[in-house]
Amino acid sequence: MDLFESGKVVRVCAPMVRYSKLSFRCLVRKYGCDVCFTPMIVAADFMRSVKARDSEFTTDRSDRPLIIQFAAKDAQTLADAACVVAPFSDGVDLNCGCPQRWAMAEGYGACLINKPQLVKDMVRHVKDQVEKPNYAVSIKIRIHKDLRKTVDLCQKVEAAGVSWITVHGRTAEERHQPVHYDAIKTIKDSLSIPVIANGDVKNLQDVESIHQLTGVDGVMAARGLLANPALFAGYEYTPLNRKRGELFPRLSKTGDSCEEGELLDLRIYAYHGFDSQLRPTSITDMFPWCTLSRFGKISFTGGNSERRVLGRECASASTPMGVLWSASENNRGQYAFSLDAKGPKLAQPK
Repeated sequence: MDLFESGKVVRVCAPMVRYSKLSFRCLVRKYGCDVCFTPMIVAADFMRSVKARDSEFTTDRSDRPLIIQFAAKDAQTLADAACVVAPFSDGVDLNCGCPQRWAMAEGYGACLINKPQLVKDMVRHVKDQVEKPNYAVSIKIRIHKDLRKTVDLCQKVEAAGVSWITVHGRTAEERHQPVHYDAIKTIKDSLSIPVIANGDVKNLQDVESIHQLTGVDGVMAARGLLANPALFAGYEYTPLNRKRGELFPRLSKTGDSCEEGELLDLRIYAYHGFDSQLRPTSITDMFPWCTLSRFGKISFTGGNSERRVLGRECASASTPMGVLWSASENNRGQYAFSLDAKGPKLAQPK
């Protein structure tokens, strides 16, 4: 990948369980995101089950550059999973930073920062077995309380051929405490490979300030992008491309379709609801429409009225982007949109 050769700060969408799936990745790419990560996928389950592969990984030709993040605890399983996804992606990332108890209890995530030899072996296995030139192999880590251990880990995986390292500047025990940007700078100064900083990126100004503080080659955003998918383009809020009432004027009867360029309007339309001034009540309610095999709702409030957008995404071989929308506003009736590889279509409400 020539991702870091331009000299600019690379803008990265973080791996986010349930959220950084295909629909969301397509949206943030429209607003200045240079590379996207998939949600974390457990490599062993991915290799064991066809159903897991179909539900956990969907992409299309426009979804590039794309990094597939895996949770793994043995080198061969990670290498096998990397070989499967290599034709459809630009790299794989090993999750060494997830602090959730279940992950660490299973030997995944942040517990791996204490197993540098294992991480080194996993990187080498992928490098040796994926037969694709310039295919990236990266790791995403949290830091140790003793930063010397983190530097040692990073230098060992650098020697194994890792393409870059993403550093979340908190320990495994920390959640909302301030990010240790000084630690990220120390790690960056100790390596010759690219480093991506992660943690508390809320706007475009944060991207530049983190770059100035740490000297990193890229900046990764997670919750900041959930709150505002247009963050990397400098917007305070994700804009609507059209005024209210002008969205999809040609979608008036069953089977009508729109142009490819209007795909973005549908996604933002769903994100904002029927009124661009309304805001989601919480981050967790914002993007259930990005998740597979999940039925959820986005609640919007304004004055005395409440509007909801319901979404369920269904994956299949023929329509990997299949999304069914059912939306209602007061007494105006219900509308359903079917989003497939050819674009949105209006369908009869159910």
